[in-house]
Amino acid sequence: MREAVYQLLPEDGSSIEFEVVRLALSEQLGREVDADQLHQTIFSDNRIQSVPSTGQIQRLVPNTDTAPPANIKTERDIEPWFERYLWQNRTAFHDPRPMSLNTVIENTARIRGTVGRWTRPDLCMACVARYRYTPTPQFDLFSFELKMPSGCNMLAVHEALAHGATTHFPHLCLFLPEGASEQKNLSAMLERAQHHGVGVIRMSDPRDFGTYTRLLEARRGQPAAGKIDAFVEERFGTANRLALCRWLRG
Repeated sequence: MREAVYQLLPEDGSSIEFEVVRLALSEQLGREVDADQLHQTIFSDNRIQSVPSTGQIQRLVPNTDTAPPANIKTERDIEPWFERYLWQNRTAFHDPRPMSLNTVIENTARIRGTVGRWTRPDLCMACVARYRYTPTPQFDLFSFELKMPSGCNMLAVHEALAHGATTHFPHLCLFLPEGASEQKNLSAMLERAQHHGVGVIRMSDPRDFGTYTRLLEARRGQPAAGKIDAFVEERFGTANRLALCRWLRG
């Protein structure tokens, strides 16, 4: 079982929630794996690191710094900060809040697959929600396109909009400090985004979640079910896919 756990973890050292790994392993092995058994397996493998403060586990990758970067120079530097923001605020994207909510977050820009700016959102959040009087779970797929100040233009709106072909709630997330020259583009961008149902989140400082403002809420689209299936299969890691299957079967 030790090797099965190791193979479920991303090769780049990205972390995954403990419960997601437990569910994925149970799905893969065809039997229920209890938490104590998984804990023992993790602690006996020096290739795996547990992060108790976040409830996540990850591969130990040599010469890799898992802390978010202190300086924001590229969109890639924003990704780990925004992922932390999503984990802390995942229920905020559901109004009203569901009775139960299971979530996985995937860095879809870094996983191999179809090449092209229009098919690769930076991050995706997949949620399985249950409501008291609805007999079946609801699957919601959110996409987030991150932009540095230099990328705050109308093209960014259309890039985020294109992701609506394979996700329900496309978002454009702008690193736009107060006083930035690119702020002059914001009004026109918001008008276009609202017209197309694209959500917009502004970050004055990606490292400070208190500076995040949701300027527009995304409207739920209805991509073809087959396109969503193909996107999740291509862009999400094995553990996250298996956990989603388990939650959807209920």
